Amino acid sequence: MSHTSEPHAAALQSNASAARSTTVSSVLIWLGVALFAVGLLSILVTFAVPLFHWRLSAAFYYLAMMAPAGMVIGVIGALASGRRVRN
Repeated sequence: MSHTSEPHAAALQSNASAARSTTVSSVLIWLGVALFAVGLLSILVTFAVPLFHWRLSAAFYYLAMMAPAGMVIGVIGALASGRRVRN
């Protein structure tokens, strides 16, 4: 009787780890998208400000660095979500 319950327990454990990795990867993807959007918006503001002869805070230049960071985090999340759990 113990032989039938062991595969079931292993399947439950693999399903739990798959759900956990899906949650982490989806959070990474959404974090990457958000950081990329903030960086892209900052880049657009940085290019638009000289048209109006305004002075720009240095914070926008630092926020512009969020675009590549968001891209890297999003790619890591996408790669993590694409991995299948092996039995």
